[in-house]
Parts: sequence; structure tokens; C-alpha cells
Amino acid sequence: MTSINGAEGITPDIPSFSDVERYHGHTCPGIIFGYRMSILAMSKLAITNGDDFIVIGETGRCPVDAVQVVTGCTIENGRLTVFDVGKSAFTYINRKSGQALRIWVKPEIEISNINPRWDKLRKKLASSEATKEEAEEYDQINRNVADTLMEMTDEDMLVVRRAVVRIPATEKSEGFVICSDCGEKLARSRSVEIEGTTCCIPCSMREHN
Repeated sequence: MTSINGAEGITPDIPSFSDVERYHGHTCPGIIFGYRMSILAMSKLAITNGDDFIVIGETGRCPVDAVQVVTGCTIENGRLTVFDVGKSAFTYINRKSGQALRIWVKPEIEISNINPRWDKLRKKLASSEATKEEAEEYDQINRNVADTLMEMTDEDMLVVRRAVVRIPATEKSEGFVICSDCGEKLARSRSVEIEGTTCCIPCSMREHN
């Protein structure tokens, strides 16, 4: 894998791209975008400890895996929140300083412009129509594309803007409650009060007569 071109201030504590690739299961453009955005954000926000970091994602796809590996912010530990609106964009927040950056992939970055076969093969694989040879070709193309993306500078690949955000409070356990509709247990912090009864969010969306 080609080394990164343009990422500044990288510390030895940051996982390698190979770590991200192993976690995700394969190489693809999405994890490269997530990897590059996260390293850049950590550098610019002077983040060295994941406990001081919060991330808000706007996609639920491949870049999320890279973000979790690099930053240590995960959905499970409450430091990564994902609102999947289909954008390769993430907002990184330094909890101590209050500074935040929103970083996204430039719209002119099109993988099919790097290799026109990439999108055609991706669609065939998604529909289970690809032959073994085509699957192998797609894997090699992904690796070649990865090298090309890694050689790009941050300025050529990404857009970085200062963001003004309300820093989410660290969620503390407040115990559990029972939904009055479905009877299932849920975290109190995720419950909804409707006409004096406690419901889970899915039940709160149903009609109450």
C-alpha cells in the first residue's frame, strides 16, 4: 500500500491502513476516505486520546469502519453517532477544546474516472452476476485505486471546514424501563413519554388511540 501523501502530524499511535483493511475485510475506496478524513481531523484538532473525541457520521457505509479503527470512537462506546444521509462526510469534535471540523470527500472524486471498469464490476458483484475472474479483477482494481487515492494530497481529495456544534454530553446510564406497549426493556435515556406512559421509540411511532 502506498504511503499517505499530505497527512500532517501523524503519530505512531494511529493504526495503519492494514489494520483498517483487516477490520473491514477488504480494500475499497470507502475505507480509504474514512481513514484519510480521520487522520487529518486528529492532526488538525490535536487529538491523541479517543476519550476526548466525538464523531458524527453522515453515512452508514464503509468509511465508518475506518473511522472507528482510527479514532477509537464507536457506536458501542457512545462516541460515534451516525445519521445515514448518504454523504461521505464526518464531523470531528474535540471535546476538551470545543473545536470541530466537518470533512467530506470532494464531489469530483469519482472512482470510475480512475478506472472505468470499477463501477461496472462493482454492480455485477452486487447482483451476484460476476464471474470468478471478474471478482479477481475487481479486487485488483480496488488495490490499484487504493494506491491512487493514497497518493492524493488532502487538498485534492477532501474539503475541510470549521463547524459549530453543540457538544453532546457523555451519556451516563440511568437504568432501564419497560415499554408499556411491547413489554420490552430499554435504556431510560431512549424512552419516550406518551400520555403518561413510557414507550420505546418504535412503539411511540405507532398510532395510540
